[in-house]
Amino acid sequence: MEAKKENIPAGFGQCVAEMLAARILNERAGDANLVIYATVTTGSIWQFLKLEWQVISIDLSEYYLKDVNKILGILASGIR
Repeated sequence: MEAKKENIPAGFGQCVAEMLAARILNERAGDANLVIYATVTTGSIWQFLKLEWQVISIDLSEYYLKDVNKILGILASGIR
């Protein structure tokens, strides 16, 4: 999810709505995976979210593009 106007917290609502929609689509397709991961980013700053059951977790840390290896590690392994 792209953060508009460089405002990551303002993107959380839309991101959560998309996560819930993804879960519904997955359930209808027979995918029982109950964990959905997402990110809100300005392109230079990244924040990660996780939807598990009915709980949304937001990693309060901001990750910067200069730490691209850390961002790629999170994307590869899921939210920490």
